[in-house]
Amino acid sequence: MTRLSFDSGSTDFREQVVVGSFGRRFGDVLSLRLGGGAIVSGRMVDQGIRYDIEPGWLTSATIAREWLGRSGRGWFVSTALTIGVSATHTTNPDAGRTSLVAQDTLLSAVAGRTVGGVFSPYATVRLFGGPVMWHRGDQDVTGGDVHHYGIGAGGSFTISGVVDIVGETTLIGEKTFSLGVSVSFWD
Repeated sequence: MTRLSFDSGSTDFREQVVVGSFGRRFGDVLSLRLGGGAIVSGRMVDQGIRYDIEPGWLTSATIAREWLGRSGRGWFVSTALTIGVSATHTTNPDAGRTSLVAQDTLLSAVAGRTVGGVFSPYATVRLFGGPVMWHRGDQDVTGGDVHHYGIGAGGSFTISGVVDIVGETTLIGEKTFSLGVSVSFWD
């Protein structure tokens, strides 16, 4: 769950998304990833009024750097910068249908260790921000996240050297949970 703040109080915001991405590594230290997907559903509670979040879209671009490389002896530390944009609509029987557009800039760090060449548990810290633009009632409002950080943990499990199953949660600051599967097509 994310808490947003527009002009007063906080707004509870939950959404479910499906994202696909394509990435390319440049050597052992740098990678670029482009992502896109769909906002499937969600809800918002603002000033005691519930709004449903309709299906929408999102897109992102990420550049990441691995700092230890092969010299880390199984340990890894990486940082990433992600810029994303999403757009959808909210609906409420009394308020009608209004647009909701967000832009996020995210700086993240991950540190962990690969065990047995297949399991990589890690800790993560994220700092982020960006405007959320919405039309509430008869006025346009701009807000943002109440918490501009997320602290959590995750892990990935590699199958046959080409498939990774990844799970991650942040429980301090922004509350998130994600699951993913990735496939490497080349080394």
